[in-house]
Amino acid sequence: MRLVRGAVWIGSLALAVSGRLSKDLLGVQWLSTRQRVLVTVLAVGVAVLAVVWPRVPGWAGRLRLRRRLRPWQGTPLERGDPPRAGGYRLRRRLGAGTADDVFLSEAADGTQVAVKVIRPAFHALPEFRTRFAAEVLATRRLRSRYVPRLVDHDPVGDPPWLATEFVPGPTLQQIVDKGGRLPEAQVCRLAEDLGGALADIHAADLVHRDVKPANVLVTADRVFLVDLGIVRAVAAAPVTHTGELLGTAEYMSPEQAESDPAGHPVGTPSDVFSLGAVLAYAATGRPPFTAETRIGVLRQVIRGEPDLDGIEGGLLDLVRDCLHTRPAARPTAEEVVRRARELRAAATAKGTTPTLIPGLAELAGGWAPKGPQPEGSPPWAHAVVVVVTILFGGLTLVPWPTPGDGPHALASPGPSTTLPRVSGTPGATDRPGTPGPSPTTTSTGTPGGAPSPTPVPPPTPGSGVPQPDPGVLESNPDVRLGGAQSTVVIDYWGKGNPAPDLWRDGTGLYTRLGALLAPAGEGTDPSYDQCYRATGWTDRIALAALRPGSRLCLYSYSGRYARISVTSVPPTEPDPLVFAGQTWQRAPESAPGLREHNPGVRLGGGDPTVMSDYWRSGDPAPDLGKDAAGLYTTRGAQLAVLPGDTDPTYPDCQRATGWTDRVAVGQLRVGARLCLRTQESFLGRIRIRSLPAPDLDYVVLDGYTWNY
Repeated sequence: MRLVRGAVWIGSLALAVSGRLSKDLLGVQWLSTRQRVLVTVLAVGVAVLAVVWPRVPGWAGRLRLRRRLRPWQGTPLERGDPPRAGGYRLRRRLGAGTADDVFLSEAADGTQVAVKVIRPAFHALPEFRTRFAAEVLATRRLRSRYVPRLVDHDPVGDPPWLATEFVPGPTLQQIVDKGGRLPEAQVCRLAEDLGGALADIHAADLVHRDVKPANVLVTADRVFLVDLGIVRAVAAAPVTHTGELLGTAEYMSPEQAESDPAGHPVGTPSDVFSLGAVLAYAATGRPPFTAETRIGVLRQVIRGEPDLDGIEGGLLDLVRDCLHTRPAARPTAEEVVRRARELRAAATAKGTTPTLIPGLAELAGGWAPKGPQPEGSPPWAHAVVVVVTILFGGLTLVPWPTPGDGPHALASPGPSTTLPRVSGTPGATDRPGTPGPSPTTTSTGTPGGAPSPTPVPPPTPGSGVPQPDPGVLESNPDVRLGGAQSTVVIDYWGKGNPAPDLWRDGTGLYTRLGALLAPAGEGTDPSYDQCYRATGWTDRIALAALRPGSRLCLYSYSGRYARISVTSVPPTEPDPLVFAGQTWQRAPESAPGLREHNPGVRLGGGDPTVMSDYWRSGDPAPDLGKDAAGLYTTRGAQLAVLPGDTDPTYPDCQRATGWTDRVAVGQLRVGARLCLRTQESFLGRIRIRSLPAPDLDYVVLDGYTWNY
């Protein structure tokens, strides 16, 4: 095999060096000398990397790179730790509780998971098995962006275990212990996220009962509330006995500390009290209740004597209300979120950056090596060397175009001749009670060809209620479309381009993947409410209709609204069209019976599957996917194609017939409606917003699941 690798390397080098000779013999248009050298360097570099890569973890172990790991990335396994739990190989120790240990592992697809394993001394006790089974049940019921999702579990195994999504970040306690108290803006953001977590937990009729800094994991963009080990349903009988205290004294509520079933029951206000104690800890760097003994701490909790020195203004009022001794006087989790959002807005108006923890993105970015690996290269590495080297070496024979090869060599792609008709009504499709659309026209065409009108039903205006501004997702004051850069993603305006939905050619702007455009006058930037109510939606606007100062509203493939302010319009095609772009966040939804809704589900490319319970790609157990033949389901989920172009109701999907695990491409069209039945018997609906074009292998769906 070494001889084969050597022969391939020498061959690729000879192939590049002998370009001129081969040109005469084969009559092939060759690359320039600089391009041949670049391709050769890439070929040899990738080949060397393919051989060296399997040895890197072993070298890392000898160099003791594990010393550079962050505290939240775990420690090596200790003597006596189990090597596996179920089908998961345990790699590192993340932490330990009273009766369990938490380890790092990986799912079958490489996703990192946290595996909680009950210790042998406890899993034989009935009360611990009952408590652990309650945790599994609670985690299964819960759907929250602030609580790690359940990946796998075996509550009756020997020992019992469960695996959840791994959160790569430190605990709030680690952050405060190392860096001290947090600024007011960060505490407000913390209150908003933790309040959202408790709101989701309470909406599922659960009480956490152990909210404390050690159970708050902080990542670059939000916090997670973990450890549902002593959670219980609001209406369920407690697992603990009278007089038994579970939790951390400094963050217990008075009703928990009294442990008196005849007194105040431990309900959702108890979590709000613990949240107030956590916020006080973050704002001051110390717990609000301290004493030399645990009994002394509990006495302070019951008497309502918190130490809040160092907290001021509206944040002090919020923390004091959360720490009220009477449960009925405390705010709900939803009220905490609202008040924290107002405080954060005030901090932003003062010029204070409301980011969660400055610099945390850099800290949370790395991850641990998977441990020492065998020194020898595995068989697949040799195959990779051969294939990759031949591939890069062979590229020197490809007649790549250069800027002088003709007018079409560097031409940007124009709209496909099969540009799908956009159906549906962004901003109104999912809002019942709005008037139906009136037909209008748009233009589609081929590069260099004359546009032809195609009917497109535009979105209808929203309801009569003014829509509040949900906040800015991204903005860019200097977007340039033209020449080599003729596409952009509306959501990010050039700061990430996985699949563009706004394009420009020689005749105008046009959209793909279900995105839309609407004129919005001149001179004044339209508000979110104005774009929400815009009319005249189309998938193409001619350059002749644009001038400096023109404003446009947009609807992106992900279901977000945006606006454009044109700065300059080029007289000729190679010159860029310059404009300022701003995209708003998606407005939160609270429709009765709504479980999850995502108006911009993309299936294709690197994300061909999704979990239909909450419409998020990258899930380790997806049940809806897309391939060349159409849409398909797995894990017991099923689809049913519906007639008509209106969104089905829950009873419509209950009555649907023709359930199947595959819908062929021929049955799909833009605007088609489908019902979906998940493996857990939840029902959902799908609207096809866009079908794959020849150069964009994505189907865009509007996915909606009911919580029944």
